[in-house]
Amino acid sequence: MFRDHQLEKKLLHRSATVSIDLPLKILVYEEPETGSTQLIYNSAGYISDRHGIRARDHLLARLNKRLSQFGQLDHGLITIESEHSVEVTVEKLKTILQDNGFSIPFIFDYTKLSDRGPSQLLIFGNPNVGTRLMQNQQSIGLDLPLKFLVWNDHEDQVHISYNDPNFLGKRHNLQGLDGMLGNIANRLNQLANAGAKN
Repeated sequence: MFRDHQLEKKLLHRSATVSIDLPLKILVYEEPETGSTQLIYNSAGYISDRHGIRARDHLLARLNKRLSQFGQLDHGLITIESEHSVEVTVEKLKTILQDNGFSIPFIFDYTKLSDRGPSQLLIFGNPNVGTRLMQNQQSIGLDLPLKFLVWNDHEDQVHISYNDPNFLGKRHNLQGLDGMLGNIANRLNQLANAGAKN
């Protein structure tokens, strides 16, 4: 993981949900079959498409507008509304996650970089689950550990956003784990809703 505060500030100005893909990461791993070293990261195109950041190139912006008439792409983000402030939601989520056996190695506070108000990213995980996913396809390490982004919109509504495990399964071509991904999706939904409600 690495950070560039100026870049993060500019990205956050364009989209509040971009925090779910921050800090930026580069994953390096060895391919078991070939022994070759792989280096992967989220491209600028992936990040701009996923978070609705308009391309500054006029030709690409026109192309994007024309293609959007055929429907929206699945960006793999699930967002729910919270009944609490960002700070209270984050505290509730921390307690709920720890009570359910998750470790929380990092919490990034993007409030000072965002013009939309408070925004915090909780990074959490369970090594037993993450290891099984990575044994299936190492590239999923780019999207692990799991994250909850708690953020404020321009109307002062607080949201919790997180990656849809089924989307990640397709993105990384996980094989034979549909049931496990469904269980993870259900569990994340329960945890997010517990943090969002009274």
